Amino acid sequence: DRDIERTKMGRVKEAYYCVRATLPNGRSVESDALCSRSEKGKDKVSDHTIMSTAKTRATNRAIAELIGAGETSAEEMSAEKMINQSKFLKEDNSS
Repeated sequence: DRDIERTKMGRVKEAYYCVRATLPNGRSVESDALCSRSEKGKDKVSDHTIMSTAKTRATNRAIAELIGAGETSAEEMSAEKMINQSKFLKEDNSS
């Protein structure tokens, strides 16, 4: 799944991805991630970069969980501040 929030001008403001990684034995993990243009260093990057960063984060988290390496990356630690401000997660928490 994915959800993209755009500005009035059509630029990607933030992207949310949810991915599922599955091992050959059938074990699977679902993980999600967000990337926002308001993160440090992301204000001038392309729309594609915002979307692909969110997808890469979600994919990496799912794989890390499957192989038992669930450590949070340094990039994600700074990004976690943005999660609390995310439109998508606020909507999820309200239901």
